[in-house]
Amino acid sequence: MVAYVEIGGGKMDVVTVRGVALLRCPVPIGQGWLAKWRRRRRFRALRRRGIRYAIVPPEYAAEAAKWAIRSVDPWPVRQMAGLRLLEGRRGTLAALRAPRLSPAVEEAAVALCRGFRYLRVSIPGGEALAYGLLRRFGVGGAPPGAAALTVSFGGAPAGEELCLGEDCTRYQQAVYAPVAGLGPLPQSEPLLYVLWQAGAVKGDEIVIKSITSLP
Repeated sequence: MVAYVEIGGGKMDVVTVRGVALLRCPVPIGQGWLAKWRRRRRFRALRRRGIRYAIVPPEYAAEAAKWAIRSVDPWPVRQMAGLRLLEGRRGTLAALRAPRLSPAVEEAAVALCRGFRYLRVSIPGGEALAYGLLRRFGVGGAPPGAAALTVSFGGAPAGEELCLGEDCTRYQQAVYAPVAGLGPLPQSEPLLYVLWQAGAVKGDEIVIKSITSLP
C-alpha cells in the first residue's frame, strides 16, 4: 500500500480512489520541535505498518526518507503524457537531446518525425537511429537555424526545452486536465502516477495542459 501524507490533523485512515486503497496520513505543519516530533511519530508509524512509498509534501520528503519511506517520483507518468503531447506538434525543425538511447527516446524521435520535416539528433551513438528515421520517414538531419521544438531526456534544459527524462520533474512542472473520480483526494501528479501504475487511471485520461520551467 502507498501512503498519502497531507497537512492536517486527525487519525490515519484508508481511503479508496478509483478502487485503489491508500493510507491517508495527516501530519502537522511547521518547523517547531513539537510539529517535528509529531511528524516523526507519524512516519515511524507508517514504517511499522510496512509503508515504503508515499506521496509526501516536498518540504517533508527528507524527514520521511529518514524512516526509509521514499517519496513517489512521478516522472514516468510525465514522460508518458509528454510523449503523447508530441503527437500533435507540427513544424519544420525539431531537436532531440539525450545522454543515451532508450525506448522513450526512440518513441519521441518517431513522434517528432511524424510532425516535423527535419530532426536534429544529439545522442551519443545515435547515428543508427538517425539513419533509420531517414529511411522510414524521409526526415533528414539538421539544416541551419534554431529548432522550433527541442526535447531533452537528461540534465538541465538549455533554454525552452521540453524535458521528458527521469529528472524532468526537477526542472519543469506540468498542469494536467482534471481527471474524474479522484475524490476524496485532490488531483496531483504523484497521485495520477500511483493510480496509473495500478491501472485505475488509463493513459488517455491523463492529458497535460501546460508545462512551465521551475525557478
